[in-house]
Amino acid sequence: MSDAGIKFDVKEQKERENFTQLLFTVQGPCTWCLEKTLLKYVLDSGTTLDIFLQSRKQDILLSRVGRQRKVDFFPQNGIGTDLETWDVQMYWLILTNILQNVTKTQKHDIECVKEIRNKLCHLPNPKLNEDEFKLYHRQITTFIDETVKFISDEAFETKVKCGLKEIATPLQQTVSNIVHTVHRFYQGETTLMEEVHATVNHVSINQIPEMKNMFLEVKELLFSRFPRNELKQMRAP
Repeated sequence: MSDAGIKFDVKEQKERENFTQLLFTVQGPCTWCLEKTLLKYVLDSGTTLDIFLQSRKQDILLSRVGRQRKVDFFPQNGIGTDLETWDVQMYWLILTNILQNVTKTQKHDIECVKEIRNKLCHLPNPKLNEDEFKLYHRQITTFIDETVKFISDEAFETKVKCGLKEIATPLQQTVSNIVHTVHRFYQGETTLMEEVHATVNHVSINQIPEMKNMFLEVKELLFSRFPRNELKQMRAP
């Protein structure tokens, strides 16, 4: 789609940029901080992430998020979990419900991050007014600043600062358009895909052919709603 025919008034454009900046902050620096916090707690306890997850597998799978993301927590490929597949809700589950030594302040901040992520994914339109943006940005910045202090690693601090600076750069209209497309996908299809994941995780061997047909139908539904080039650019926060 060409940008030439798209016009936004100044207020709407700013609200879209607010949304985009916050989304990128959650998906980038904020998620980096969640990952570093998780690994520090697990590795400092003298074990590896996969051993820890296996030791708490029963508790993890008692939760809705654990069941929905079972294949990401416990992949069957024999090489262990891949943090590239983790999203905010997976980190939230482990850091606030499974690990025992995370501080109350950290848990509170992580809860805020998760709530903001959910808010962004379920807004009817990809826009945030100034008051909402300032509130959410302050909460996220607090979590990031405190995590950088907690990790106490110069290279990581530099990475986070560079990431935040890049995100704060005025956004091009093409980027806003991509985010608008991603938002349409997650706002409209998140519940459907979550239900599919939950069902597949409990499917019996005799139901595999039926589930394959179901996935093909879902795939066809998604491709019918969005151009193929737009779907390639989508990644959940």
